[in-house]
Order: sequence, then structure tokens, then C-alpha cells
Amino acid sequence: MLNQIMQMVGGAFGKNNHNVDNIEQVKESTYGEKMDTLFEEEVINHVNNEFTRRQSERIPFELQWQLNMHYLQGHQYCDIDDQTQQIKEIPKPFWYSEREVYNHIAPIYETRMAKLGRVNPALAVRPATNDINDIATAKICKNIVDSTYTKQEMSRRIKNACGWSEITGSVFYKQIWNPNLGRLIGDMEGQEVYEGDIEQIMVPPYEIYPDSCFRNDLSENKSLIHAKAYHVDEISEIWGKEIKSTTADVFTLAATKVGLGGLGYTATVNKIKTETKKDHAVVIEYYERPCKKYPNGRLIIICKDELLYYGELPYANGEDGKRDLPFSRQVCIDIPGLFFGESVITRLIPVQRSYNALKNRIREYLNRVAIQNLAYEEGSIENIEDIEADGLAPGDHVVYKRNARPPSFMQNAPLPAEFTREEDKLINEFIMISGVSEISRNSSAPTGVGSGIALDILTEQDNTRISLTAEHVRNAIIRTAKH
Repeated sequence: MLNQIMQMVGGAFGKNNHNVDNIEQVKESTYGEKMDTLFEEEVINHVNNEFTRRQSERIPFELQWQLNMHYLQGHQYCDIDDQTQQIKEIPKPFWYSEREVYNHIAPIYETRMAKLGRVNPALAVRPATNDINDIATAKICKNIVDSTYTKQEMSRRIKNACGWSEITGSVFYKQIWNPNLGRLIGDMEGQEVYEGDIEQIMVPPYEIYPDSCFRNDLSENKSLIHAKAYHVDEISEIWGKEIKSTTADVFTLAATKVGLGGLGYTATVNKIKTETKKDHAVVIEYYERPCKKYPNGRLIIICKDELLYYGELPYANGEDGKRDLPFSRQVCIDIPGLFFGESVITRLIPVQRSYNALKNRIREYLNRVAIQNLAYEEGSIENIEDIEADGLAPGDHVVYKRNARPPSFMQNAPLPAEFTREEDKLINEFIMISGVSEISRNSSAPTGVGSGIALDILTEQDNTRISLTAEHVRNAIIRTAKH
């Protein structure tokens, strides 16, 4: 997952393999429009304006995804700055403050991933009627689905997709036809020709820009933008267009600048930051659903101010052989009225903040008990400079003036019992929100539970609470198989 985050460029990463015709081949568009210079500029401006609008609308969701990633990595002293629309670091209040991270989100994430890794949907194809031809066709389709599922190593891809959905709340599958796959069948004009095959691409939500973030499903959006960053050489190889050397923003890892650790030592954790990468450009793919004006929909691909492709939707992958968007959506928790799903990590962040604060206050109390504060009368100690510089080590001699009160350590009140009770409450909140109990997370029975029947009930409850997310995974794979 870290390698993928580090490769993400401008909210998009990876190779598209979307082999489409060069724009020069569609200057005289068979789509019913003259591809003249004026029309080309209008298309480019339309896509760029839509991309800018959708970027602004998606900012709140993207900031939450970044915050989730920070907390998973252990960089938990940060928050969203509404003014700058960025992730800000929370400074250390005092030099002696305990600033340790007690990360419960990471093991919860790993446990949920382990449980979701068992989801291995068995796909079936049902005949439309009892006709013998439909039955035979269903058997052939079943073999095609099973073959593609195995070739594309869907088990590995599902696990990877679940990682993104658990962090950000959403992930997408993209289905394309890659003419460079399959067996070599010959050559044409010096170019090798292959059979071609279906390819499944896992798309993180950073790359997806829906028509509206407040429409619940893909089917409710009339268009979708898929933005990805490519090296300029890749763009030239795929679309035959030379793009001038440019830069793009990338996500990478860096050490935190805020103080972590405790009294007498410091620590650092990785955080995600943005930097500029040379010789890369963002390619914008604009998918538009079929409508009265465009019966087969539209696919427009641009890069900066260059039009790479203009034509109809490439695949008849919808219901009843109609053309549709080649994407499937998977969520962690589906929120009615929102396009992007919600992650469990989002709900765990407030609990994690409270837990860190509680544990660090306990550590500060223990520091004051172990290294007590020395109280003395003003001017009564002769070697006060040495004590202030090096502290009071065991066996040190303290010289104080005659008739002065001897210095003494200040007494600390005992740790209130509320601290312990609050810690237990927070642990229970972790379990309640995440759906991961002590059995799954710690591989041990909860305190006071020794009955085999009780353990079976708790295990069943764990599986039930995560079954909703598992059902979203199955539904996404079913939609992918239909495409």
C-alpha cells in the first residue's frame, strides 16, 4: 500500500493500457460532428472546466482520505485546516509533554483486511430462458468469467482494492480491452498483432471525479472523469502525441516536523506530503453516458491543451448490449446521498485522539512521580545552578544555608481511578465502532469469557458486523463480471 501511495501522481497513478486510436484518425468524426479546430478547442475547454469544478467539489473528501492515511501510518498529531484546505500539524505545547502514539487503528485495519481476504466470490451465469441455446450460452459465459477471473488474479486485486476501500471508503474497478495481451497471431505493417484480452484495473478514488459527489451510485452520474498521471514518453507511445516536458504533483513520504516521543527522547513517523515530479502530465479521460444527442455516449481524452481522442464509448458493456461506463464501485460503508463511501478509520479517529491524550497524561503523571519536583526556599541552596542544570541524581549532596528549611520533593496526589475507567471505555469504543473484538484482534478471549458457546457467539458477531463490507465487495465483483 505504501508503494502505491508513493507512486500516486496528482491523485492518480499507474499505467492505463487504454489503447485507443490517435486523434488524427478521427479528424473527420464518424460521430456526427466536424472535428475542426474551433470544435476541438470547445471540447478541450469543456473537459478542463469540468475537471476544475469537480476537483473543487471533491476537496473535503480528499482531505479526509489523506487524514485517514496519516492516522494509519501513525502520524496522528494532525488535523484538517479548513482555511488552507490542507493537513496541518499540531505543535507540541511544552517541551516536556508526552507525545507518544498508541496506534490502535493499524491493528484494526490489519484484522479487517485479514477477514475481508477470505471473501472469494464464486461467480455464476444463469440462462435468460429455458431454451437450450440460452443454457449453452450461459455455460460458455461461465467459462469465460472463470477464465478471466483466474487470468487477472482477481483474488490479489480484490485484496488490494479492499485496502483502498478500508482507508478511503471507496475503490473502483475499470474494465478495458487490452489489444497487447494474449497470444501473438501475426504482424501487420511491421507491427506485432496479438489476440487481445480483457484487463482489470484497480482504480483508487483519488483518480475518480464524478459528475456530482452527492449522487449515490455510478448509475446516477451522467458522466465520469478518470484522471491519471503519465510520463510524457508513455503518452507519446500510447496516443502518438508529443507533450512538452511538464510537472505533476505526487504523494511521497517524509518525516514529521512536530515533536513526538516523551521526556528525554524524540521520535518521528512518516507522513504523506506533496512534491513535484518532472516529465509527467495528467491525462483526463471524460466518459459520458448515452443520451439523445449522443446515443452511444462519448469518450474524450485530453492532456493539457491537447486532444488525444474523441469518439463514442468504446465498449458495449451495459444492459442489453448498450454502451456504458466501464467502471464498478466498491465501498466500505455506503452513505445514502454520497458518491464516495465512508471508511471505518474516519469513525475511529476521534477515539484514537482521546486514547493518545489519555495515555500520554498517564505517562506525564508517572514522570512526575519518578522524577519529582524539588521545592526549596529562595536563596537557601548553595549549588542551585548545578541542580538546575543536571538535576538531582541519587547520592548527590545538597548544600543549604544554616537555619533554612531543607529542600524536599513535592508530593503528588495518587492517579485518579477515572483514568483507568476511561481507558477501558475507549477500548470498548474501538471494538464497538470497528466491529473487531478482542478475539479477532488479540487472538484471545475477552476477560471473564471462558465458555465455548460464548466464544462462538462472539466470533459469529464479529463475522456479522463485517459482513456488510464483505457484501459490498461481492456486489462490486458481480458488477465487474457483468461488464
